[in-house]
This record gives sequence, C-alpha cells and structure tokens, in this order.
Amino acid sequence: MEKETSISKDIIIVFNQKAQEIKDKYSLNLQLVEIFGSRWSYVAGYIDKNRVNLPPVKLKLTDKIGVLIYNGNQTSLVLEKIQSTLLEIVR
Repeated sequence: MEKETSISKDIIIVFNQKAQEIKDKYSLNLQLVEIFGSRWSYVAGYIDKNRVNLPPVKLKLTDKIGVLIYNGNQTSLVLEKIQSTLLEIVR
C-alpha cells in the first residue's frame, strides 16, 4: 500500500532534482517531510547513512512542509540559500 501524502508528485520530482544539486554543491543530504504538529514525516529524499554524523537541521518551509538537512554544519547564509531555493518549489 502506498503512503498517502498531500504533497504532489510534481513537487517530489523537482525536490529530488534540487536535493541532488544541493548535495553536489554543499555535500548535504536533504529529505522532504510533511509536518503533522510535532511529527515530521518522510516524503522524499535520500541520505547516505555512512556520512550522517549529526542530527538533522530542521528547516520549516510552510506550515505543512519541511526539510531535514543532514551533514549540516553550514552557515546560516547557506541555509537561507537552500530555503529560498526550496520555497520556490512548494509555493
């Protein structure tokens, strides 16, 4: 049975493309999540478990959509660029 989500398949496809670009540029792994109160539920993305060494940074894009950023010991400027890029996808 496939998992139900309110996030469209088009958003997931574009997210996966952008996540790969961000991974190539910043060496970060991203996961798209749907937010249900305090629960952040996986929707798309990939992490290399061999390279994850810190808990993820949670980046809320909208009330219902967020991103988990792994390997993210990044500056706030990089996180702002990532947020701006991903906000274009979900709006």
